[in-house]
Parts: sequence; structure tokens; C-alpha cells
Amino acid sequence: IITCDWSSDVCSSDLDEDYRSLRGTAQEVMAALLRGELPFDRLNAVASIEGAHFMLSYMRDMLTYRTLGRIDQNADRAEDISSMAPRFTTGRINCIIESLANAMDRLSTNAPAAGTFTRLFTEITEEL
Repeated sequence: IITCDWSSDVCSSDLDEDYRSLRGTAQEVMAALLRGELPFDRLNAVASIEGAHFMLSYMRDMLTYRTLGRIDQNADRAEDISSMAPRFTTGRINCIIESLANAMDRLSTNAPAAGTFTRLFTEITEEL
């Protein structure tokens, strides 16, 4: 696992292609879930603690945009986040963040990734 300061754009440019691909896919999946889609066809591509971390980063930026009007971690997703954030209350965003944190906790105890992400996808779409 690569440790990075996600508030910096420098780190993302240093990541290898697989890691950048995971970040992009995880954030695309998060956006799809927020649109009410269930992208189960990409579940295995993101079903990891790292995938959940990137999804959480996206949601933290939504919360920061919603409350402070700025995006701190994912400047490359600014257009997507800024257009999506007003559709959600801070309470709803916090519920989704809590679901992601719970999924990361389950993954850290070696829960099956596919089952954890299936549950996560369902929880997020039900929260909408």
C-alpha cells in the first residue's frame, strides 16, 4: 500500500498505473452509486480497502464542498463533485461516509470483499 497525502496533487502523479486506475474506477463507481445506479459489473474491480478509501475520499470532498464550498482532495473530480454535492444534505453525505467507514472496518477484519461491497452498494443506494 502506498501512503500518500491526498491533499496534494503530487502524490497521485507518482502512483503506478494500476493504483491510478483503481482510484479512477472507485470514484466512477461512487458517482454511479450516487446517481442511483448499481454498478455490480465493476464490483470486483473496486472491492478492496484501497477502493473503499478512494470512494471515501470522494465523499469527503462532497461534504467539504457542501459545507465549505471547496474540494480538498480530488481536484480532478471537481466538476463532478460540485454538480453532485448540492443534491444531497450533509446528513445524507455523512450516512454514506459512515457506510464506507463501516465497510473499511469489515475489510480490515478480513471480511469477504465481494460480500462487503455488495452490502455497501445496497446501503448507499437505499440511503438515496
